Amino acid sequence: MIAVAVVALLGIGYWLFWPSTGTGFDVKVTKCQSSGSVATVGLEVHNRSSSTQTATIRVEYHAKDGKLIDTDTVLVRDIGSGDTSRMEQSTLIDAGDGGVTCKVTGSA
Repeated sequence: MIAVAVVALLGIGYWLFWPSTGTGFDVKVTKCQSSGSVATVGLEVHNRSSSTQTATIRVEYHAKDGKLIDTDTVLVRDIGSGDTSRMEQSTLIDAGDGGVTCKVTGSA
């Protein structure tokens, strides 16, 4: 019973705080760097639709040898029709000494 309540609360929390309202985005990585345990990704997100939308972008962080280090979700709110939004987001990771590469694995 408790597990069902937890799953329901997580689902409601996701719907309230991380909604994606559309599709039709072009996403470009403009920055990918790490310093110590912090990685920063810069994104340029273009909305191809005819209405204002919120984009949910999935990003993977990889070590220089290609090993997956971490994943993150980036939310870009209220991108106007035909507009491009630029943003940066940092996350804590265990990158070691080799730095990271960033890869967009999906957008919705």
